Amino acid sequence: KNEGIAAYEKGDHDKALELTRKAYEIAPNDSVIIYNLACLHALKGNKAEALSWLEKAVEAGFHAPKKIAGDADLDSLRNDSRYQAALETAEQRAGGEKRMWANTARGIADRLLETLGVMEYSATVERTDGFATYTDTIMVLAPDAERNPIYPVFGNRKPIKDFAAYLPRETVAFSANNGISLDALYAFIEQTLSEAGEPGKQALKAWEDLQTEIEFDIHKDLLDWLDTDTVNASFQIDGSDQWIFMLKVKDEDTARQKLAAALDFVPKKLAELSAQMPMLAMMAIRTEPTENEKLEGFHDVSVGFMPMPAVCGVRDGWLMFGSSEKAVLLSLATAAGEHANVRENERLMGELLTPDGPVNMISFTDHRGTAKEIAQVLTGLSMAGGFVGMVVPDPQAQKAIIKVFGIISKLAPVAAKVDFYKSSASYVQSDGLVWRSYGVTNYVSPQERSRNKSEAMESESEMEPR
Repeated sequence: KNEGIAAYEKGDHDKALELTRKAYEIAPNDSVIIYNLACLHALKGNKAEALSWLEKAVEAGFHAPKKIAGDADLDSLRNDSRYQAALETAEQRAGGEKRMWANTARGIADRLLETLGVMEYSATVERTDGFATYTDTIMVLAPDAERNPIYPVFGNRKPIKDFAAYLPRETVAFSANNGISLDALYAFIEQTLSEAGEPGKQALKAWEDLQTEIEFDIHKDLLDWLDTDTVNASFQIDGSDQWIFMLKVKDEDTARQKLAAALDFVPKKLAELSAQMPMLAMMAIRTEPTENEKLEGFHDVSVGFMPMPAVCGVRDGWLMFGSSEKAVLLSLATAAGEHANVRENERLMGELLTPDGPVNMISFTDHRGTAKEIAQVLTGLSMAGGFVGMVVPDPQAQKAIIKVFGIISKLAPVAAKVDFYKSSASYVQSDGLVWRSYGVTNYVSPQERSRNKSEAMESESEMEPR
């Protein structure tokens, strides 16, 4: 198809016709290919064949009257009654399609507006206490919210009973969330499209055909075994930054099978693509079973030049990913009661909003290093901009680039002074119809800032050679 278009653009109509015929043999229902055949035959003076292909194109779905009426390739057909009839048919069907798509869009919009009826009202209160700002929000659902089509997506989730179960004392930031029901969300989308008219049904059919083509069944290969509860945490172990991400599963055996299949398929597929795109070789994935006997069934996964392999596996009803074996083992030991959990981290718990009872979501983020990180990013950008400016050949563009990135370089020390954020925390609770969320942003007090600067100066002094 593309080769035929290229030949047409070069004016080689004979070659274009030959290539377009081959494309038609491969895709006989493609209305664009059929239309191109009509144009090429018209250009070659084959009026009868051109009219036949034009009629076929319209029947196949080429409902573009403006294109047909304005295409110079079809000038030789304008006065023929068959051309006029084909154009009128295209106009009628285009109008019908517009109405059909308008009705579909209206149906989807009505469906989405219906979901807004799930909420009756919400209210938010903000207050300041010392060097912390608190935000309390209440959202009350409508009395008949359970009958709303969107309610099953979020309303029937089981709350998290113990958010600290897998969080070791060394945790510096975390989030735990019971998510939304993927099964219910998928059913909501399916029902919305099926009730939105023919285009919606066609979209669903196309999605089913695609799943068949790529041998992927969204229920069997994803929804039937994957849950949506998540735990994400970062912590410090022996001075190094570590992390873990956990995703709840409904069926451990199936989860292990799917993980094993992915660990086998992805590296092979990436290797195949690397043969065509050598740069992808830098992202080569290597997997091997973890040797630690405490992590039976887990795998070490190395990507490109990453210094240490990540670890993944299934345990305790969770699909687990960790920055190292040490990170995963620490979380498992914490859950088993063999290691102190985050509740014994005095600094974090002092800044965390501690919930009374189960929660739907809870998080804590440490912002102490944010200003420094922003300053480092800006410094890196200014250095990169300076390099780009030197290699740009246009003197005017070079001056503009150097000027812009010069401004960015001046922002770095300013960003470094935005060090008054300490942390933020929040949690959400629900009893079904009433949802309450609580949030806090903690700021560094002047006394703490002064103490931190003194400690930093002492540290720098100790590092100076004597």
